[in-house]
Amino acid sequence: MEKVSDSRSGSKEETRDNIEVLMFKNNISFQRSLTFFPDSSTCDLEKELKEVKSRLEEASKRIKDAEVLKRNYLANKNMHEKANDQEKEQEKRVMEDSRRKLSDFVKELDQCIPQMLAKNDEELYKYMLKYFTSKCEYLNSTLSETRKILNQMKFARESNPASSKYPRVSPLSPSSPPGHQAPSNGSTADDNAYTQPLNPPPKSATDDHQAEGTAASTHPTVSNSDSRHNGLGTSTHDQANSELASRTPPFDVIAAFAYTSEEQDELDFKVDERITVLPWENSEDEEPGWLYGKHHGSGLKGLFPANYVTLA
Repeated sequence: MEKVSDSRSGSKEETRDNIEVLMFKNNISFQRSLTFFPDSSTCDLEKELKEVKSRLEEASKRIKDAEVLKRNYLANKNMHEKANDQEKEQEKRVMEDSRRKLSDFVKELDQCIPQMLAKNDEELYKYMLKYFTSKCEYLNSTLSETRKILNQMKFARESNPASSKYPRVSPLSPSSPPGHQAPSNGSTADDNAYTQPLNPPPKSATDDHQAEGTAASTHPTVSNSDSRHNGLGTSTHDQANSELASRTPPFDVIAAFAYTSEEQDELDFKVDERITVLPWENSEDEEPGWLYGKHHGSGLKGLFPANYVTLA
């Protein structure tokens, strides 16, 4: 037993010694390790650490601010989207309301207009009658003025036949027309053949009634006995007119019968007055059965019927 206890006490002492040795060695190692770090008095490590720390704090603050801005942005975005949705919904409601009001107004008009028209039919009829009556009066007055202007134009055309474009009708006729009595101044046989001249050409179509009245008053009708008394009157007229038509102007003719002009461009002459036949100034004005010449007494120029004259 004593041996066992001695051995235990000896092992404890050895262990204590070993621990002390280890502690000593560790202390020496620690002291040696301190020699590897620089002295704080000889470098700015503390200052650099403070700068790094301040930078880290500033970066952290910026990160926090960015997170706050992000949260605010997302919140505003959501609010804006909700506001747009609300605005769209409000516009849609306004449009629907306006459409409904318009539809109601149209329905109301559809109901009111027939009723108003039914009540005001009589007044509407009176108004339309008054309006169309005034219109008819205006149209009638316009028509009357137009007729007056047309009548004035017609009168001006009739009073100035020289400008009329209506051609004269040929005075030659196959039948023996009424004529004057033969002149009693000792005329020759040729002159006696013109005791019944053919009618002078009538006026234009608008003056037929005046031409008929003038011809009836100027050349009264004679009986068939007068035609027989004159013998070859018609054939002699045709022969004389053929001779006048075959002659080339200028040449002189003598009036076998008196002629009163019916238009401004015609000549007046009496029996035995001399007229010089002249060429037509314009070939388009030339008319069958008529001659153009100059009166020796008055010096006037104009048209005259060929069956009222004979060669000089």
